[in-house]
Amino acid sequence: MSKYVLRYDLRGMLVDAADSVDGVLIDPTDAPQDMANEERDIEELMAWWRRPYIQTRGATFVVLCLDGGAWDRSTMIGHSTDLAEAVEIAKAYRPKASVVHVHVG
Repeated sequence: MSKYVLRYDLRGMLVDAADSVDGVLIDPTDAPQDMANEERDIEELMAWWRRPYIQTRGATFVVLCLDGGAWDRSTMIGHSTDLAEAVEIAKAYRPKASVVHVHVG
């Protein structure tokens, strides 16, 4: 990973991160904080909703996604001690995160 903080444009919201691998942000500095989803700014929702990202916690890479799986925080999708494996977890979740379920009646 880069020793510099890099800047990425997520649908108009500039976000700093340590790196990006195959479009998955690693250690974004402006990752969603713990708060009720309905209290989030529209800009934050547009940038982060259904976009998996990785946070480093010690020697573990944790894959998270703001997807409504939890009402007040990003959902933990998985984790690994190998960055490449964590990226694959995030990439595999992307198609699932893009599916919108609509219940009628």
